[in-house]
Amino acid sequence: MLDAQRHRKCPRPTDESLAAIAPIEDSTTSEFFGRLRYLAPSHVQAAIGDLSGVARGGDSVEITHWPTRKAQLVSMGESAPADVGVEPDVEVRWPGALICVEVKLFSDLSGADQLGKQLATALDVAEREGRDEVGLLFITPDGAEPALPRFSASTGRLAVDGLARGIRDALRSYVDAQRDLGGGDRTTRTWSAAWCSWHRLLGALREHHDAEDRRAVAVLHDLDAVLRLRGIRHIPFDGFSGLETWRSGHAIRERLLAARGWLQSELPSVEAFRPGAAALGLAAWGTRLTCRDSGER
Repeated sequence: MLDAQRHRKCPRPTDESLAAIAPIEDSTTSEFFGRLRYLAPSHVQAAIGDLSGVARGGDSVEITHWPTRKAQLVSMGESAPADVGVEPDVEVRWPGALICVEVKLFSDLSGADQLGKQLATALDVAEREGRDEVGLLFITPDGAEPALPRFSASTGRLAVDGLARGIRDALRSYVDAQRDLGGGDRTTRTWSAAWCSWHRLLGALREHHDAEDRRAVAVLHDLDAVLRLRGIRHIPFDGFSGLETWRSGHAIRERLLAARGWLQSELPSVEAFRPGAAALGLAAWGTRLTCRDSGER
């Protein structure tokens, strides 16, 4: 598939609809994470573990694409729990650990509570499997952590209550609200959460690779090609400014689907990648968030 894209043998999207964008996002996820299976388990654990805040363990790694999960959760605007279906993009496992990975390329979250549902479901799965370490890693092409909603159960229903102070605050508020509404008490379980850019993920894999491992070098070359073919380039961090929030999907999508073609289009300038108020105080390329005041870390 990657070779076909390099030689422009794959169809290009002709509009900005979800139907046109989704296959590109899914194929990118498959191509990138599928290649991690060719790296040494210790290499993958070091990179993913460091980014997500999950401790390494054992000598194996299992990567699963689009697993279908169900959990008893309270949905947005509702007051009582019900069966909710969840399909994270990737699950990464190693002995004692489960990391749920949600990736975005040109689209936004499918709902305000998408990441919350995935974390809650991952905590349930980890408990059934006897895994102590649980993490959620959110990957986007943003130059800084995107703004995320904070949740509340104060009205007797699950609702958004302004912007969160980063991904940890957003997910902690979701877990707390689920407990208050009877959607399961997961506040006593430890978990970690982090955001990073696609290039920060590639950078972490490079940091931990063995330069003498020819297979690893070839895989990293392919991963770099995947990002370049999708128009994802390294965006240098240029500081915080303003209170506006920049979302990755719309700005990139407009350029990516420009008349020149989606493989060659220009990306937004550095100015477009300045984060909004919710990202103030967070690192540009990846923020590992640690907290033990309500179970997460």
